[in-house]
Amino acid sequence: MTSNAHPTRNAALLPRAIGLMAMVMALVQVAETWSQRRRSRIALARLSPRLLDDIGIADAARDEECRRRAWRS
Repeated sequence: MTSNAHPTRNAALLPRAIGLMAMVMALVQVAETWSQRRRSRIALARLSPRLLDDIGIADAARDEECRRRAWRS
């Protein structure tokens, strides 16, 4: 029998490591989405009333959107 007949400890942990990496990547993606929302809301808060009229957003709607937390879409 060859020594390759039994999986090594590292080979046995590989599926668990792949699952952990997928979870880490999903968390990074969520964090990036929240960061983009935060930046968008900060930019929206800085728009002048004239530009808000041009895109059809009222001041009250802008204020409501800017008060939302990053994890709220």
